[in-house]
Amino acid sequence: MVTEKEGGLEEIVNVFQRCEDTFGELNFEKGILQAIGYKEFHPYYQAYKAGKVEGEEEDLVGEVLSTCKEKLVIATVKFANY
Repeated sequence: MVTEKEGGLEEIVNVFQRCEDTFGELNFEKGILQAIGYKEFHPYYQAYKAGKVEGEEEDLVGEVLSTCKEKLVIATVKFANY
């Protein structure tokens, strides 16, 4: 479940939804989705869309979220070293 405390996750979900509504397929090589953080959090959005964010599968989402955070740190470090 995306709550107000998790503004970043809410933003990511909203951006993905708007991009899908406007362009159909998500393209991580154009527009806002090129920015660090969106591609890395796509697995979270997929879990959100599949309804796995609430209920019995919250532990799985926690694992997905941890992986997304790790990917975000790696992408940020790579960008900073570039």
